[in-house]
Amino acid sequence: MSQQAISLEEVLAAAEQLKAYIENLQNVLNELGERLESITSSKEAIAAIPNKTDYIVSLDKRGYALAKVTGFNIDKIYVYLGLNYYAFAQPQDVIKLLDREEEDVKKSIESVQGELAKAVNEYNRISAILQQARESLDSEEEEPKGA
Repeated sequence: MSQQAISLEEVLAAAEQLKAYIENLQNVLNELGERLESITSSKEAIAAIPNKTDYIVSLDKRGYALAKVTGFNIDKIYVYLGLNYYAFAQPQDVIKLLDREEEDVKKSIESVQGELAKAVNEYNRISAILQQARESLDSEEEEPKGA
């Protein structure tokens, strides 16, 4: 079995690439988490519609402006299908579509979490190698010269 030597610079470069990859995966996880929250809140809102006659509706994403809406009936809802396509469907059909989307997002989250765990393990392994190299260099510098 042959061993291949790699330079410290190559190990450092690999660590930096892994660090960037880990950050990217964390961003993807955050986005997926936000999608999951949106799906959940949409389902909850649809479920609450038949039970109320008065609604408070946010006019913006952060809730700075709210409107009170009284006495309306929702028989169909637009639901996002992806790629800028929407469907106009009955609330129960929209719930089914959102359930499927929720499952897809959960599977994606599990997949990304698995990939993130692998990347973190590899990063930790490389960090340990770099730490050993640093300790080795430090001990070489501490040895008396000319002994």
